[in-house]
Amino acid sequence: MLQDEGIKVLKCCLHISKAEQKKRLQARLDDPQKQWKLQASDFEDRKLWSTSIRTYQQTLAATSTRDAPWYIVPADDKSDRDRFLAELLVATMESMNLKMPQPSIKPGGFKLL
Repeated sequence: MLQDEGIKVLKCCLHISKAEQKKRLQARLDDPQKQWKLQASDFEDRKLWSTSIRTYQQTLAATSTRDAPWYIVPADDKSDRDRFLAELLVATMESMNLKMPQPSIKPGGFKLL
């Protein structure tokens, strides 16, 4: 429906490897300044890694379409992740052939007081 209304949909799934998740959780445990980010569920969820990955794969496969595919973005390296997302946004916007809207008034017809 959004596509039919001319809205471009980009769906991105940021994928972090199990090893990177472990590294980030350990950093939170080790650094008192990051401990506020920890939740007990982080450790319970980690035990369900394989099940979660299968569920993500099924969900992404079922909801990816030609007009609105999912982009699986490797997110272990934050700068690579950010660069990929920026390039995706730029490429998408360039493909849309966007034009500046025409002004609704004539700029020369007004004086600022």
